[in-house]
Amino acid sequence: MVNLTTNKDYYLQIYAPDYSRFRIKDGGSTIYEGKVYPKPNTYYAEPNITNIIRNYVYQALPTNYGQSSTTSAVITNAYKSFEVDILSTAGTWSKYDDFGYLFWWDYDANPSSYTSLNLNDKVNGHSTPGARYVTTNLNNGIVTNTVNASRASAGYDESYCGRYGITYLNRRGGYDFFLFEGRCYKSDEYDIYKYNRTYDNTKNGFGSNRYMNVTTPRYVLTTGWLSDEESQKFAKHVMGSNQVYLQDIVAGKTYPVVIEDTETEYKTFEKNKMVSYTLTVVKSQEEFRK
Repeated sequence: MVNLTTNKDYYLQIYAPDYSRFRIKDGGSTIYEGKVYPKPNTYYAEPNITNIIRNYVYQALPTNYGQSSTTSAVITNAYKSFEVDILSTAGTWSKYDDFGYLFWWDYDANPSSYTSLNLNDKVNGHSTPGARYVTTNLNNGIVTNTVNASRASAGYDESYCGRYGITYLNRRGGYDFFLFEGRCYKSDEYDIYKYNRTYDNTKNGFGSNRYMNVTTPRYVLTTGWLSDEESQKFAKHVMGSNQVYLQDIVAGKTYPVVIEDTETEYKTFEKNKMVSYTLTVVKSQEEFRK
């Protein structure tokens, strides 16, 4: 078994004087089969299997996250084993090797283990009563997200204040929580649909009228003051996250949201003095009003 991460390329070396074929199997089912040709002036082809396999490895929370008391969810697609076979010149398939791929996008670090590994890397551990936590662990080839983990087991300090927090997927494939301790506010953006009709201008009938609004709620969230180490983690793990859930801790509600920011600076005390960040998110689900 060769253990790899989804962000690292891996090239096979296939003896192919003319050409050869290889296939990739997931749980016994072939997900890819292709023909490869040797590199110039060699007898070997070198296909990059990571480009294919990374599309089958992913992380996800339950669709009812934030609405259920679910305590754990085994994610079979966050670490997967794939078999690669080569077609011989005699026309028979033989195993090249097995490859284990972990959902991991941290380019600054490598997994310390593929048998027992904690995938969380929280920014500062600040929280407040009422927040929800998730812990993510890899054990013997199985990734488990423990939803509604306790404060103690997740390692958060609930002595801080803030209405809004987020659960987000970090670069290591774990779900962490971050509490916004600075100024936060909500606004609504409208897409307005209108119709026109004839009217009598001696009366109060409508000529132009709105018949539907599509509302996109937007939240502007500001962190508290962060140390240099916390700042680097926030910029690295939070700002580019593709899976984010907003927790309105006061209301006890959780919403899937999308980060609108398209760039971030890695702030430091030396350059920026007191370090904080402002993050803008919008609800993933539009609201309709007629």
